[in-house]
Amino acid sequence: KGYIAVISPFNTNDANEVAEITGTVSINITTGADDLYNKQVIIQGVQITGSITDTSTKQHTVLLQDCYLYGNGRVFYQNSTVNCRSRLYNCEVNSSAPAATDAMIQISAGDAYIERLDCDYNGLAPVLLVNGTGAAYTAFSDFTSSSTSIAAPGIKVVYVASNRVSTFNNCMFRFLDTGVKTNANGFWLLRFDSPALPSAGGVSIAFCTFVASGMAAAQSVAGTNGTGAVTSAIIGYGACFSSLPLSASTIAGVS
Repeated sequence: KGYIAVISPFNTNDANEVAEITGTVSINITTGADDLYNKQVIIQGVQITGSITDTSTKQHTVLLQDCYLYGNGRVFYQNSTVNCRSRLYNCEVNSSAPAATDAMIQISAGDAYIERLDCDYNGLAPVLLVNGTGAAYTAFSDFTSSSTSIAAPGIKVVYVASNRVSTFNNCMFRFLDTGVKTNANGFWLLRFDSPALPSAGGVSIAFCTFVASGMAAAQSVAGTNGTGAVTSAIIGYGACFSSLPLSASTIAGVS
């Protein structure tokens, strides 16, 4: 039914003392009234070694704050069938599964408010995937792929394939590995696909930094996969900075 709080009253005199949950956390609110604006599930100050899956059928809000999230592939999967809110604040999110194909954080329905996340994923899937009817409103966060793979279809640090609008403000998107990325349609720091994007919106990117190594010629750091008309979406860039190798073609483009 929801309205559950898991809060660790950790001892401030011992920085190593923290409550830990090991395994799978399943959130599945199916009874009671829809309640979109109250936080039915709160997890604060806890280390979760495993994964969190939200498949609720009632409108709700989940808050993860001041948490350490460690997984083997997928860490947070929000796939509710109704409108919902996911709030991820001031968390460290890490996952090391070089062959994993699941996104470390996936938002498939409702709104995700993401702020002050430090994310590092060693896997073949995106660090953050926004698809379905999901939208992410993201600020002051670091999305880093430490994967050493150069295999097709490539690695996308952040992948937006939603019919809604997502925003990224004061964020960093990074590849750490220097291995040459040979797939022309992969290895995007930020990729959003058309025609999934709506005609009246798209992706807003402001005050962001893009840092990439190993990019091959004609590879774009931020852009669309080119399967539809790029003009079907409004894509805004404002005051962004990129640190790219000379062989990379552009900060934004079409494959």
